[in-house]
Formats: sequence, C-alpha cells, structure tokens
Amino acid sequence: MRFRWIPTRSRRPKLVYNVKEGSRVKIVAVKFSGNSALKTRELKKTIKSSTRSWVFFSKYYNEEELAEDLVKLQKAYQRKGFLNAKSRQGASSMPRKPGFALPLPLRKARLMPCTTSFFTGNKEV
Repeated sequence: MRFRWIPTRSRRPKLVYNVKEGSRVKIVAVKFSGNSALKTRELKKTIKSSTRSWVFFSKYYNEEELAEDLVKLQKAYQRKGFLNAKSRQGASSMPRKPGFALPLPLRKARLMPCTTSFFTGNKEV
C-alpha cells in the first residue's frame, strides 16, 4: 500500500491511498493429514472450507473461515473422546498460487476413556 499527499488550494491537502490487491486464491482441494481415527469424509462434513460452493461456483481462501474450521475439527475429535487432539495451520498452508490445495494437519491423539461419572446437586430425578 502506498499513499501520497496532493496539495489543494485550501490549507488541507488530500491524502490518497493506492492499494494493490492480490488475486483471489481458489481452493482446488482440501487435504487432511494425521487423521487416523476419523475418516476424511466425516471431517469434510465438519468444516466450511471446500472446493465448491453450490454446484458451479468455486470457493476462495478465507483466513477467518479457516480459523473456524480448525476449531471445528478439534471439537469433532473431542466429541469422539480424543481430548488432546490438535489442529493447526502451518506456514506451508498459506496460499501462494491461484489454485491452492488447502492442507489441514491434525496431531495424532489418544482416545481418553471415561470409566465413571459423578453428578452432584441434582434434587429432582
């Protein structure tokens, strides 16, 4: 981004910003790594990021949407009992070209079984 001052007849000069936007990056594939416990199909249903929106329209890389998807992936694993599961966005996942395969790495997690549960404070059955 660049800016410049343009003098005017009044005492207030104009400030003009020149913004150079990059091209939008299409998501051509979503790739999971480290998902040994849950199937890829199940993980794809969990997230918003995909290659297509409806039938004909391509999806574009959106940083906020990716952050939400990483949280959703972590919650999906935690619902299945993998409490220490982590999903992260690495430096390699930043788009560099128009067609982009979105990598979603998952850290392997152990299943944490729950053997007993205690409830207190329940006065009505």
